[in-house]
Amino acid sequence: MPFKRFTARVLSSFGANVSPLLPVRKLGSREKWAFALSSAVGLLVALYLIRATAPGLLTNDSSFQLAQALGQEPFNDWHPVIMSVVWSGLISMTGSIGSMAAAQILFAWLCACGLSVFLLRATGRWWTPVVAQVFILLPNTINMWGIVWKDVHLALALVCSIVCLFLIRTAGRRMGWALFGVSVLALIYAVLVRKNAIVIAPPILLAGIFVLTGPWSAQRLRRPVLITVAAVCAFVIAVLGVGKAIDLAVDPSHNSQFTQVMIDDIIFALPTEAVERSEVASPELKEKMLAAKAECETKEAYWDAYWKCYGRGASGKGFTSVARPDEITALWMEQVPKELPRYVDYRLFTFGKLLFTSKLEFVNHNKAFEPLEYPRANQAVESYVVDLGVTQLPWLFHGWFWLLLSLAGLVAGFRARSFVGLCVLAAGVLYLASFIPTVPAQDYRYIFPLVLTTMLGGAIVAIDARVRARGVARSRGGDRLDGGGDRLDAADDRLDGGGDRLDAADDRVDGGGDRLDAADDRVDGGGGFSAR
Repeated sequence: MPFKRFTARVLSSFGANVSPLLPVRKLGSREKWAFALSSAVGLLVALYLIRATAPGLLTNDSSFQLAQALGQEPFNDWHPVIMSVVWSGLISMTGSIGSMAAAQILFAWLCACGLSVFLLRATGRWWTPVVAQVFILLPNTINMWGIVWKDVHLALALVCSIVCLFLIRTAGRRMGWALFGVSVLALIYAVLVRKNAIVIAPPILLAGIFVLTGPWSAQRLRRPVLITVAAVCAFVIAVLGVGKAIDLAVDPSHNSQFTQVMIDDIIFALPTEAVERSEVASPELKEKMLAAKAECETKEAYWDAYWKCYGRGASGKGFTSVARPDEITALWMEQVPKELPRYVDYRLFTFGKLLFTSKLEFVNHNKAFEPLEYPRANQAVESYVVDLGVTQLPWLFHGWFWLLLSLAGLVAGFRARSFVGLCVLAAGVLYLASFIPTVPAQDYRYIFPLVLTTMLGGAIVAIDARVRARGVARSRGGDRLDGGGDRLDAADDRLDGGGDRLDAADDRVDGGGDRLDAADDRVDGGGGFSAR
């Protein structure tokens, strides 16, 4: 059947008939010492980073979430409520608002240790734990762990989920189900803490199911398909259930945050006449939109109108819903489809800004909303991040660079038949793509998850390519041995043929001898007759 052949080809391209488990190397004393020393050095750097960021690098967003965690503000769903709830719990246990930043940094270090274990077991190379620790200590990664942002929580949950999947490939399926459970829990938190992280979930779940049930084939596709459907359904139910439970527990105020995206589209993408001709917008809303449009032009703003020129909530207070959200939605639905080319131009423009520029790469003591306890330590880290990274290596902080590497990694993943690598890289690309219709600024934090998935996905593609190359080499070596055996058999056959020919010659010699004996007998017989 054509469909069956097509399915078999697709599965083959994505790694069908390739075991998801990796051969495990036995670790010697040198590898164990390398793990211990690199982890110790990583911990020391983490402790210094905790000091340099204490009590945590807070911006306007995180300061508002801290007020909720301290009970100074009622819970508000403008930002994920779960993050404020977790922060509140940490403050209750430790008595310090800096506990969140410290927990983030230590969790990043633990993820690096988990990655070290995987790399050691998968490669057997003593230096790989150093690479794993450097992964979280680069100028474009160390700058994020101490900032209390939902984007950082998403990044940490994503790294944890991916590292668990990696460990399954060397731990085996018995331990794998427990690791998969941790991976799914981390993924649930990622979606709850950042709404557009929902696009990350399908490829990561698919990778986990492949690791536990693969290899797949076109003939045995029913079981993995059923498991995948069940896992996705269970995941969606879990996300909705946990979210609902949190809402019931803390009863947050609800705000139509997505309205600010529509405000940007109306102000920056639609022409003035489109707003004026609207039949669903009230005269008051039209007047406010046009006034905001004029103010944004004066300020040379091209996004984030909620904070820059439109006005904030209905009461003028930030992080609250604007007035007339239903009317704004109706205006968007009425006019944006009629001005679709302008809308597409605007969104490609803002996405290009995100790809090719960046800001807020580091939050220093001047930008933080809470005074830092050790500003000198913060300045030392800033020199590393800004003076070396942002100044000397600016492409490390630009989306285009990591997107290009991810696309190259996807091509390499197809060639290496690395299904897990393809899923990890695809997750980062999908997350970045989710900002096309929503990006409000060119902050580095929006591309940070792509940075992490590119490095992790690239690492697993390289490992899978190495394993596959060794398998091909062994296969070719076996073929050569088989060919040598065939040649030896042929030589034996030739020797046997030669022996047969020698035996035939002997038979002919024996036959000649017999004929000579017969001739002698006749001579002897003739002599006897003459004598008589």
